[in-house]
Amino acid sequence: MKFLVGDSQKNRHETIRAFLNDEQSLIAVILAAIDFEWTVRRVIDGLVNPSDNVKFPEKVSGLVTYAKAWGAAVSLHEGKPLSEVVGDWKAFTEAYQLRHDVVHGRQAVTGLEYAILRVDRILAASKAVANYGSSNGANPYKRLRHRVLAGPTKKQQSK
Repeated sequence: MKFLVGDSQKNRHETIRAFLNDEQSLIAVILAAIDFEWTVRRVIDGLVNPSDNVKFPEKVSGLVTYAKAWGAAVSLHEGKPLSEVVGDWKAFTEAYQLRHDVVHGRQAVTGLEYAILRVDRILAASKAVANYGSSNGANPYKRLRHRVLAGPTKKQQSK
């Protein structure tokens, strides 16, 4: 599965939801998390011009630093914080925790209903972020003119 700019969000989310079955539900959770992070990063890139004097966290990875980077980007036009765009931030972060539990080996299986609820919350957050971006000139499904957060999530050390 590829995440391409030419995808529609509807088709991408349908593809992710297709993994919601007894055997593959954790794959849907991981893909939903990837979709959310892809969307947030692209909207941030679309909101900020390279000439803007914006300070981002050195390493942009994880919900806390995405929220900080989002805050820096939207401060230019007095936009909403990421937690407001997403809606019920507490429920969202609780749903997103399943991604962390799987990736970091704390959980290897889950019930289908448990996964469905979490995937739905994560994809709803992606949709809200994409809608906010589109309404503010930063549609994540359009080709970017520039990239602000592109590249590695952490500065690489020279050898």
